[in-house]
Amino acid sequence: MAPPVAETVNDQSNDYASVVSKLSDLNVVVSGTYNTVKTGSDASWLEKIPGPTKKRLEKYGIDLSKGYPKVPDRKDIPTFLDEAYKIRNKEYPYIERGKSADPSKSALFSAAKEVNNLTAHIGTEISSSNPTNWHSDLVHEFQPAGITHLHNDTIPDVGGDTLWASGYAAYDKLSPAFQQFLDGKTAIYRSAHQYLDRENPLSGGKYIEREHPIVRTHPATGWKYLFVNRAMTVRIVGLEPAESELILNFLYDVYEKNLDIQVRWNWRSENGLGTSAIWDNRVANHNAVWDYEGKEPRHGTRVTSLAEVPYFDPQSKSQRQALGLDKE
Repeated sequence: MAPPVAETVNDQSNDYASVVSKLSDLNVVVSGTYNTVKTGSDASWLEKIPGPTKKRLEKYGIDLSKGYPKVPDRKDIPTFLDEAYKIRNKEYPYIERGKSADPSKSALFSAAKEVNNLTAHIGTEISSSNPTNWHSDLVHEFQPAGITHLHNDTIPDVGGDTLWASGYAAYDKLSPAFQQFLDGKTAIYRSAHQYLDRENPLSGGKYIEREHPIVRTHPATGWKYLFVNRAMTVRIVGLEPAESELILNFLYDVYEKNLDIQVRWNWRSENGLGTSAIWDNRVANHNAVWDYEGKEPRHGTRVTSLAEVPYFDPQSKSQRQALGLDKE
């Protein structure tokens, strides 16, 4: 059975809807876009921005004359490291890799196309030279990623879009017989990067693998959705390798080749303050378009929450069933 849904608290002081002036659909099956009323800090806050950061923003056309997006007080930003450690895999526990890393970061930088702003105050910006596949974040966790917020403050003049595809709609693309075949099956999901063992960092990095349902039930809607992605879903449990590969490649294509379940988002912002996107990593695969080929900077800040432990409820319905779109 589905776990109980947490009660919603309507706090007007922090109500997201209070800053939304308009909400409209982007796609029949995917999401929405919004325009916000005036928010953020006034121009006096600009004095707190480190000089090199301000130069970078101004260099790439970020208009700072009207202030800067609101930055919360540090005391209001909780630290969840202790809580996060409790839910991680005990076999490959979390380690702060910087403590054991090469101070020169030679291995990291050798794989980068460009390294910017390497200063003690700002940190390091690394430009990758590799495009990404369709994926969902942190699928190797006990509790994979949930709601994600990404604010892009620097974008290419042309290109650099992001695409999302709906797992609800991907599941509805399958025949009832194929849906029944997949329901209840699990797959192995592998981390995008290697991690060091906290207790034995010298043993070298290891990929983390986790078993999750291929078809998940969303705790808020109660709907089934397809939970696979080309980048990190390794194999289907209980099938021969050739069988698993054949089925997974078909499921990847369902996500990637059905344009009617996708939305493509351009990050351009008229006011120069950047654009934010919020999505549910459980339900949506995403992909960044590499058409600008790294010739212009693309920079953003992302915050990701962890969702529930993935589960499949045999009594749950598909989106089309729940909305009464399928004939009985």
